[in-house]
Amino acid sequence: MCCDTDVDECAVNNGGCSPLANCTNTPGHYTCTCIEGYTGDGVNCSGKARRKTLPSLSVLCNRLPKDPRVLRVGTLLHTILRYICTKFIAIWQLNKLTN
Repeated sequence: MCCDTDVDECAVNNGGCSPLANCTNTPGHYTCTCIEGYTGDGVNCSGKARRKTLPSLSVLCNRLPKDPRVLRVGTLLHTILRYICTKFIAIWQLNKLTN
C-alpha cells in the first residue's frame, strides 16, 4: 500500500498553526487548538494570556520533534533539550498546583 504511513504535519512549522496554538497530529489529518488564554481557530489565535497560562518555553517544548533529524541537531543535543523540557514542564505543573 502506498499510504499506510501517516505524515506528522505538526513536525514542521507547527503544522501551520499559530505560535499560540498546539498542533495535534491524527491519522491523515491534524488539528490546531489555541492554548489556554487565547481564542481563535488555531491558525489565528488572539487575546491576552492569563497569569496561569503555560509559558512559551513549554509551548516550544511540546513542539520539539521526537526525531532529532527533523531539527538537524545531534542526538545528544536533542536528548538534552527533551530532558530540559520534561523537567521544566514538571516544575511548572507542580508550581501551578501549589499556587
